[in-house]
Amino acid sequence: MNQNDFLFSPPVDLTNCDKEPIHIPGLIQPHGILFALQEPQLKILQVSHNTSEILGIHPQELLEEKLQTFLDSQLIEQIQKKLAEGLGTINPLKLSINTQKGELFFDGILHRSDGALILELEPVTSKEFSNFFSLYHLIQAPITKIQKTTTLNQLCQAIVEEVRKLTGFDRVMVYQFDAEDAGTVIAEDKLEELASYLGLHYPASDIPRQARHLYGLNLLRLIPDVNYQPVELFPVDNPVTDRPLDLSFSVLRSVSPIHIEYLKNMGVGASMSISLIRNQKLWGLIACHHQSPRYVSYEIRTACELLGKVMALELASKEDNEKLDYRIQLNSIQSKFVEAISQEESFVDGLLKERSNLLDLVGAQGAAIYATESLTLIGQTPELADIQELINWLATTNDRDIFNTDCLLKLYPAAEKFKEVASGLLALSISNIQKHYILWFRPEVIQTVNWAGDPNKPVEVKQNGDIRLTPRKSFELWQETVRCKSLPWQQCEIEIALELRSAIVSIVLRKADELAKVNQQLTLALSAAEMGIWDWDLLTDRITWSSGHEQLFGLESGTFEGTYGAFEACVYPEDREAIALAVERSRLQRQDYSHQFRVVWPDGSIHWIEAKGKFFDDSDGNAVRMLGTAVEISDRKNREAQLRLLESVVTSTNDAVVITEAEPIDEPGPRIVYVNPAFTCMTGYTLEEVLGKTPRILQGDNTDRTALDRIRTALQNWQTVRVDLINRRKDGSQYWVELSIVPVADEKGWYTNWVAVQRDITQRKQAEAALQQLNQELEMRVQQRTQALERSQAALQQQMERERLMVAIAQQIRQSLNLAEILNTSVSQVQQLLAADRVVVYRIWPDCTGTVIAEAIAPEWPKIANITLSEEAFPEHCRQTYAQGKIYTLTDRLGNEALLPCMVEFLAQIQVRAELVVPIIQKNNLWGLLITHQCDRPREWQAWEVELLQQLANQMAIAIQQSELYRN
Repeated sequence: MNQNDFLFSPPVDLTNCDKEPIHIPGLIQPHGILFALQEPQLKILQVSHNTSEILGIHPQELLEEKLQTFLDSQLIEQIQKKLAEGLGTINPLKLSINTQKGELFFDGILHRSDGALILELEPVTSKEFSNFFSLYHLIQAPITKIQKTTTLNQLCQAIVEEVRKLTGFDRVMVYQFDAEDAGTVIAEDKLEELASYLGLHYPASDIPRQARHLYGLNLLRLIPDVNYQPVELFPVDNPVTDRPLDLSFSVLRSVSPIHIEYLKNMGVGASMSISLIRNQKLWGLIACHHQSPRYVSYEIRTACELLGKVMALELASKEDNEKLDYRIQLNSIQSKFVEAISQEESFVDGLLKERSNLLDLVGAQGAAIYATESLTLIGQTPELADIQELINWLATTNDRDIFNTDCLLKLYPAAEKFKEVASGLLALSISNIQKHYILWFRPEVIQTVNWAGDPNKPVEVKQNGDIRLTPRKSFELWQETVRCKSLPWQQCEIEIALELRSAIVSIVLRKADELAKVNQQLTLALSAAEMGIWDWDLLTDRITWSSGHEQLFGLESGTFEGTYGAFEACVYPEDREAIALAVERSRLQRQDYSHQFRVVWPDGSIHWIEAKGKFFDDSDGNAVRMLGTAVEISDRKNREAQLRLLESVVTSTNDAVVITEAEPIDEPGPRIVYVNPAFTCMTGYTLEEVLGKTPRILQGDNTDRTALDRIRTALQNWQTVRVDLINRRKDGSQYWVELSIVPVADEKGWYTNWVAVQRDITQRKQAEAALQQLNQELEMRVQQRTQALERSQAALQQQMERERLMVAIAQQIRQSLNLAEILNTSVSQVQQLLAADRVVVYRIWPDCTGTVIAEAIAPEWPKIANITLSEEAFPEHCRQTYAQGKIYTLTDRLGNEALLPCMVEFLAQIQVRAELVVPIIQKNNLWGLLITHQCDRPREWQAWEVELLQQLANQMAIAIQQSELYRN
């Protein structure tokens, strides 16, 4: 295969761009090597084609071979040990490989994919071991800076500055996605001479769907050189699965050729991206660009990835803090509405009492209230007829309590003619049956969007007519004017509108009995009120009205012209025909006349009239006269409309309504007289099943007794109460409710009923519980992380102190040419550093005998200096073992059954419980042993202690050689 061909799949075109299999390219970037291994033998199944260039081994020679073919056994043991510990903490492995080019050092990165173990090797320049402590020092200051930020902008600016410091890239940006997956550069740190990308927009098509998916899986992606020649895998398919190897988590995976072309068009020579995940969704990216090739070590990349995770945790708090003040302002306006609606007879009057606040509640410039077939407009709104058509459309297309859009024209083409005042719509349905709505409008906001080049992906037509999708070749400022859109509705504005609806429903229910009582009082008042009297002479068609009648029609006394036409002119046009029909029917059927109709006063206001009359006949039985009365019933009609609204709200609301008798709360307690349909949906009980029973049927074992006691206390005092508690459905399942109970009194002030409204808040409670658990887990993780960092810092300080002492010891040893001084200094410093009871140098003579020639010992233990041991005490196999550089550790003489009896006896004589023996090798010969004894107790020898003594033994060997040369 030609390496210039990036993909094995067909060319990417307009129809398959989003289907490009970028996770299985069969290719890697050339700055590393990839092996696909079969566990547990670590047999090589696939290998990248560049092993010849890097390792000097042809890939064909490696297939079907085990990894130990070119890695020594210690490295294999290291890999297997790390695999047993888990892949979460394994990377990177520090590996050294002997090749034809000499010893090479690599970072080894492991992960599993398609049932195979993937080993990727990235060359490094030295074998220096980078551990947690170096990583801690890399990220300590950046994390502190990030956590001190208070706003989202400060957070984003801090992260780009710190990542650029760590990586040295020419430009680092924070790239945030919007709801439609388009992106915007919201923070940037760059070289001064580079053009700024800050504020530029990028279309969603720049990052296809499958690329977004990979950003969510693999949080960091590095391209050191965009001009790289991709390296194919050999063989192409995984021989176990017979399909291309999934490289989703690979650090070397080759990227799409379209993306490479995209970067080249931007003038980018190297790039790195860090994913920012919030609520398990891709919130944005930290994008790094360099004008020339740039490699970033695995250690620095790990630090950057960790900084990205820390920033993701900070995103939520920063964004929520910015919205908190606005939400507090909306809650303040909301509380004013609740108070106003409670004080007014109808919720419409309460809303109109705070007209400007009704707009401020959701940040609108216009509003319309539609109730009882009456439409009231506030601020900048469409025409009445347009709003009526809009309400009809909402009633037929929307069945939710709330509807919102920032581009009404997309959904409702008729909005074209009023887009200037109503491109955005927030519609709140109070009652679907009666079509009661509150509508808020936002005007068109003509926006200029700055794009990084033309956002429409260009296409290239080949000579054979094929169409190929190509990335933009220019990223110069390209401006687009967006019309027919308003500012978007914020989530807190939508939530406050829903809360307003809940408050209206709750208040209307609370006034239910009051409205019924007022209706009775109004009926009595109307019967005693002033009446209008009219006399209609049918022969002359003259009508005489009393002054009271004229007042009912809004006329000044004596101004009525006395004709039927003058009467009809005062009547609401749509009611005129019905009046004529009612009069004629009464005359023909010889019945009393009774009819209700509307009249229009000169000021345009509409009033309801109830007219009653009687015909009088002449001797021939023909009607010649009609006498009657009229009274105004506008208030009664308004009450009836409110009652119809109440009925529709109670029957259509999602909240369960329960009405009981106002019986004493003691046994058996108030009995249920009514429940609405929502109660049945919520509990499973029908009206017939609960009539005559008490609400205690909803109580279960988990119902909060404290909440029940609050209810009991409130009911005993005839007070309203609101509690959250757990109820039980008919099927035995439990659910949370927000329960509000209101006492209702009759006209004499006697309490007759309790009205209870139950709202299912199970999901909210579950969310609160989940949030509480998440907070606890986060707090625990922070505490654990803090403790770990404290322990790590202490361990790091100890390690630095040991290394300082090691350097000091080595310098003291190397500065002296006196052998005795060298040896005595060595044992003395080791005893102090390891807090050991005894440290000796055991010299092995050419005749295989040995003598303790230097000793440092605690006062309470016997000295063994100058003791000479025979050849039998130090057999040949022991000398060979030490001559190979191996060490010997003994944790406890008393617990080691493998010790020879003579060794046990000897150690007991010199009172040794534990020992650590390190060979001193000079010119590939065993010169002697550096031995450390613990006499008073067993001792587990730490890895750093063993490593320290090995290093010291090497330094001693060099110093001894120098001393011997000086003597000679």
